[in-house]
Amino acid sequence: MIKKITILTILIVTIIAYAITYKNANNAFSNGSGSPGGYSSSPGDNNKDCGSCHGGTATSVTGWITTNIPGTGYVGGTSYSISVTATASSVNKGFELTAESTTNAKVGTFTAGTGTALVNSSKAVTQSSAVSSSPKTWTCTWKAPAAGTGAVTFYACFALGSSGSSANKKCSIAVNESTVGIPSSSVENNFISFYPNPAKDQLMINIADADNVKLSVYNIQGQLLIEQAATQKINQINISNLEKGIYLLKAESTKGVVLSRFIKD
Repeated sequence: MIKKITILTILIVTIIAYAITYKNANNAFSNGSGSPGGYSSSPGDNNKDCGSCHGGTATSVTGWITTNIPGTGYVGGTSYSISVTATASSVNKGFELTAESTTNAKVGTFTAGTGTALVNSSKAVTQSSAVSSSPKTWTCTWKAPAAGTGAVTFYACFALGSSGSSANKKCSIAVNESTVGIPSSSVENNFISFYPNPAKDQLMINIADADNVKLSVYNIQGQLLIEQAATQKINQINISNLEKGIYLLKAESTKGVVLSRFIKD
């Protein structure tokens, strides 16, 4: 009888010890060592958020992501400061931040800052240690992608609390690309010229020494608005339906790709 009680006691203690170890390890993994990656709530991460591990449904907040990217947009190859701030009293806090193009591709290059680490093949940033202070702000660096990428959206999901009892939040912020940073041409020999600029109703494009040219017009958010083939040496694009503003003319051929800015008046 004494032996049975001893064995049973050891078994119970072992189970309790395992449960405590699992819970602590799980909380440490979730809140301490950061996100495993792929849980930023972004479309490129299949909209997976912190609730996948912590439970609960993430609700949207605004203003938890801030940047020093100017209102005119980012310039390709330039580094900017990106900050995320979580607000919740007396609980551990964690996050995952990523950046994606309009096609949901991961874009730009992150560099971790104090208290952060890179995850998801260095395409996202997370916290590197558990923090309970409120509000808590983490800052990292993001190097903008190449010119012509277009609009970029930053996505972040926040876990506020331990696994199984967290209040999850998600936030996003979109930034445009500055046309100032887009070169007039991405090939040495520009095989097109166009006029007038500014243009009101029609854009005239002259094709020189190139075959099978495709012409496209984009807005500064990177959205494709017009696309047509260049069928002759002098081609015409009807832009009368476009709103006034700055646009991109893209010409693609076997010689390369040319990007040019023009103004719709």
